[in-house]
Amino acid sequence: MTSGAPDDDDDDDLFGAEEDAEAAAAAPSAPVVVEVPVGDLASFEARLFPFHRDGWEHTGIAVNVEGRFHVYVNRCPHVPYPLDFGDGDVMDTDRSAFFCQNHGARFDLSTGVCFAGPPRGRALERLPFAQVGETLYVTIAPEPPGWPRS
Repeated sequence: MTSGAPDDDDDDDLFGAEEDAEAAAAAPSAPVVVEVPVGDLASFEARLFPFHRDGWEHTGIAVNVEGRFHVYVNRCPHVPYPLDFGDGDVMDTDRSAFFCQNHGARFDLSTGVCFAGPPRGRALERLPFAQVGETLYVTIAPEPPGWPRS
């Protein structure tokens, strides 16, 4: 006759599964590659794209600077928020720099280095990529140790 109460073995399996899930979520993820189409991206235009890393959802920014592409994580090094407010607007009005809508920081499009605002001298996190035709293949590696710094 069973009481309907789980036995000790069932408890161990249940708790073990939870611990395994927590450990998997906390463990760094293996690098993945995200495809970003850029064939229609004019000079001084940016495109945001989603990606997941270490269990968190992020956006990246691909920008065309006079035919050369640069790719960054859409996250300010000052306070780890996206540069935009969810509207995809990451550039200043004359499209010459990235603009953080939270604290007004401005970042060079080609280097990602902040030249005005609270994180002056610090840079957006650059993402490595390979260009094949009109597509960027962006490598998303695990979160860099100690990033973002406060």
